[in-house]
Amino acid sequence: MIVDGQAALARAAAKAGARRFVPSDFAVDVTKLEDGDNFMIDWRRRAAAEYADAGLEVVSVLNGAFYEVMVGFMGLIDWERGVLEHWGDPDQPLDLTSVADTAAFTAAVALDPTATGTQRFAGEVLSTRQFHQAVQDGSGRTLELRHLGTADELRAEIARRASRTQNPFDYVALQYQWCMVTGKGKFDVLDNGRYPEITPMSVTDFVRAAAPAA
Repeated sequence: MIVDGQAALARAAAKAGARRFVPSDFAVDVTKLEDGDNFMIDWRRRAAAEYADAGLEVVSVLNGAFYEVMVGFMGLIDWERGVLEHWGDPDQPLDLTSVADTAAFTAAVALDPTATGTQRFAGEVLSTRQFHQAVQDGSGRTLELRHLGTADELRAEIARRASRTQNPFDYVALQYQWCMVTGKGKFDVLDNGRYPEITPMSVTDFVRAAAPAA
């Protein structure tokens, strides 16, 4: 879907007379990463090469990590054990945005004829330590902040898991964490100011609405 599907969609869009194409990037700063850092982001680079000749202006929207992923798929929070686990420096800033706010920014970009290139947005920029506090504030629960190892140890854990499975989805969440906690995928600038009418939801408010009852 990400590679072949998007290439087919871009070519069909161009044939139908579309001027611009907003690909399914929606991630940390893909322009700063290298092949092998994250296989799903590798797919996005492959897709970009596939639709580069479609004849469309490509406008990419990046949002960092979704709140929904941070409290779910990423596997950071174990509500039953009452822990929030992390790798790397707990004070490294992270770009975070809800799905709904990412959609709002994407719609604004799509309707803005002056938006070009790569647009970067974040609902909040929080360190893991600040994210931990926001999750506690939103959920009303106390969670132990547990350090699992350094960024280098995380990279080694990714390599260990990759050597033991044929399914990269067994370790892709760790790859996303590595891109974030190393700062390699961090946005240098934010484009939120282009659309002041959009007020993103905070992590605290999101968790208040989404966290399981104690």
